[in-house]
Amino acid sequence: MLGAQAELEEKIIAAQSELTASENARKQQEEVCNTYSDRSSVLAPAYHLAQMNNALSGDTHWAGRERVIKEDRRNASVNDSTYKTIISSASALSEADVEYEYSKKIRYTICCEKRKCNDFAKAFRFIFLSLEMMILS
Repeated sequence: MLGAQAELEEKIIAAQSELTASENARKQQEEVCNTYSDRSSVLAPAYHLAQMNNALSGDTHWAGRERVIKEDRRNASVNDSTYKTIISSASALSEADVEYEYSKKIRYTICCEKRKCNDFAKAFRFIFLSLEMMILS
């Protein structure tokens, strides 16, 4: 019986040392995981997602331009899935056409703000005449 007990004791000691090694490996992996899940760590994907959200929000950024394009009163909302929507949206227009349409909407918005008008026809006529004058000069 003594030999069997010694053999069991050796197995227990080996299992305990294996348990200790496994716990140390788990702790190291947990530290690595915490580094990547902390929003304040530069290594974390969530940190970079928050930086993108900050870059997209604001009057002079994507959210403000989206408000002008859709003629909304508030800036477009920016959340964690906004960048996926922006990347997946493809325009059938060329870049020059998109810039032209955007500048046309900006001019319309500026015209309405300056003249305090709500009449689309008057504002469009003003934009059309200003574009005509720009082309002729």
